[in-house]
Amino acid sequence: MGCFRNNNAHFIQVVKNEDITIFRSKDGEILLKQNDMDDELIKLNQFKEKVTDMSISKGYIYAISESNKFYYWNYNQKYYHEKLLAIKSSNYNSDASEFTVLDKNKRKIEFTRVISGRYHGFLIDKDGKPWGFGANEWSQLGINDDLDIDYPTLIEPIIYSPILEIVCGKFHSMLLSNDGNIFICGEGYNYQAGIGHYFTISDLNLFLYNIVNNINN
Repeated sequence: MGCFRNNNAHFIQVVKNEDITIFRSKDGEILLKQNDMDDELIKLNQFKEKVTDMSISKGYIYAISESNKFYYWNYNQKYYHEKLLAIKSSNYNSDASEFTVLDKNKRKIEFTRVISGRYHGFLIDKDGKPWGFGANEWSQLGINDDLDIDYPTLIEPIIYSPILEIVCGKFHSMLLSNDGNIFICGEGYNYQAGIGHYFTISDLNLFLYNIVNNINN
């Protein structure tokens, strides 16, 4: 890792959690900043391929490479046990590791996106299909059981329209499909979702109007 100050760098993606912020450059490099430090950036040489997307969970950085491979790196050994994937040991002192995902026919899946929150995450494959991993006690992965999932699993109920974007809340998720629907799953005490099933929004304005009315009443 090399440390340098670069106030003029152009970044096309920035992701932050409680202890670090990572930056992706136009050249596909990842730089890391400790949130308790000023503006010192650390170039992460652990990622050898050009990175096209990235995310963070506690202790881990995830990346999608230009060749559509899924990588992870344990940036802090202290948080190794916060892992969301079936990882056998920390790779803090080595390069980022590829995590291979196979479908039911044992074919390797290629990914274009990775999105993660504190406790769970998603991948989007080249066909726009979502794959979930991590905590699922509130069915926040869209799978109707309460078991955590440490191997990315296809979210079959919503594979019929390509997924464009996903947001991970603390215990819920929102998925935007190509046909304009928003699927919400997970914990629902604050109107996020219904437990154990999908809540589909086809009219966002009406959805927001109903939430405001419920809160005001």
